[in-house]
Amino acid sequence: MVDFPLETPAGSSRSHGTRRLPPLGRIYRALLRYGGAFAVEVFILWAALLAFQLLGYGGRPGFTFGSWPHQLVSIGVAICAMGAGEARFKLYRRVWSVAGINDAIAVGLAVLEATLLI
Repeated sequence: MVDFPLETPAGSSRSHGTRRLPPLGRIYRALLRYGGAFAVEVFILWAALLAFQLLGYGGRPGFTFGSWPHQLVSIGVAICAMGAGEARFKLYRRVWSVAGINDAIAVGLAVLEATLLI
């Protein structure tokens, strides 16, 4: 694991024990902490979309995969849609052991946003 030096912005009233990571450090830590779960969620969504395509949902002929570039674009769309929904409603920053009605509403709205983006 990478160790970042302690950094306190000038003029802040933070206590001396608070760590302030540079932006790339925060992204790195977020990827380590949430990247695996996010990748699994994206794969499940992408597999569900692919299954509907293979079953011929919506009156289209089934059992067609499409070209590989189209599959890569569909994975990219799933990543962007899920990332936008989860980032907007801060789903990864919530404490799920004490989830309430506000958390359930946030999840529902994140799903609605991701669906509309897809």
